[in-house]
Amino acid sequence: GADLCGGPVPSSSALFDTVDACCARITWVSSNVCIAESQGLVPEGSKKWYVNDNMLSCQQDCIGNAPCGGLAQRWQVLHADATTCCRLQLSWLDQLECVSASNGR
Repeated sequence: GADLCGGPVPSSSALFDTVDACCARITWVSSNVCIAESQGLVPEGSKKWYVNDNMLSCQQDCIGNAPCGGLAQRWQVLHADATTCCRLQLSWLDQLECVSASNGR
């Protein structure tokens, strides 16, 4: 496996028993990304949905072709499906068009 040792720890650094506990304290990156990268793995998304404000649609938290929009940022609200994402976060748009655009159609 990959050598994940970071070397000696400065005395001012907090130590954690698990990767999960450490990543829960890091606020600038999603916990799934932190956990995967801490273990030398490629992060995967949750497959949940978040708003892409630039495209006025919802995208899936995953890497790949549409409807994947890349990995969601920690601050982005995730939803179970495109319909819920459109309804709760893009309510001023035509809902059928929002869901269709979100699904890459």
